[in-house]
Amino acid sequence: MRALARHPTPFMAISMIFLVLTGLRGGVSEL
Repeated sequence: MRALARHPTPFMAISMIFLVLTGLRGGVSEL
């Protein structure tokens, strides 16, 4: 956990990517 505290940027990037993938997945489901 300390690693995430020291380098929060990579964790935030992964979170953003996860949200984007989830959004795309939802968009495809609507189609």
